[in-house]
Amino acid sequence: MTEVSDPEPYRRLPLDVPGELSVARLRLIGAIVCAIAVVLLALGDPPLLAWVCVLGGAAASLGWTVMYARTRKKTKRADDHFVALAREGVTLAGESGAGERSVPWTRVETIEVDEERLVVRVAIEDEDDLVIEPQYGGLGAYDLAEALERARRASREAT
Repeated sequence: MTEVSDPEPYRRLPLDVPGELSVARLRLIGAIVCAIAVVLLALGDPPLLAWVCVLGGAAASLGWTVMYARTRKKTKRADDHFVALAREGVTLAGESGAGERSVPWTRVETIEVDEERLVVRVAIEDEDDLVIEPQYGGLGAYDLAEALERARRASREAT
């Protein structure tokens, strides 16, 4: 049995544009369906309690539409969104308009998957955690955490 070698530990993980757009499309479809349901419910002369559902549905529909628009805008600037795994450390770029945040591997305490939020949480000594959503390089949360850990290990072995 041959052993499969690990992929290059130092690499740039680009924004997963197809994945982001597919989620955005699902949100838009949900917004359209919700808007239709809201209109039909409102036209049916609903009782007072049903108006709460109308308002809630309208808010959900509007929220999903805004999320769709933000995702479209983000994917048009996909080159600005990436995770860079380098010998020196990890860089997260473009997340929530915060620019770039670089963390040297020597300051990283732990790398783990946050099971509740399904994100990768990088604990950094004396700083807020670096939270990375699994939207880079086509990797899920566990594969992304493994890629980070592999780069961290390779950096330690190189020194």
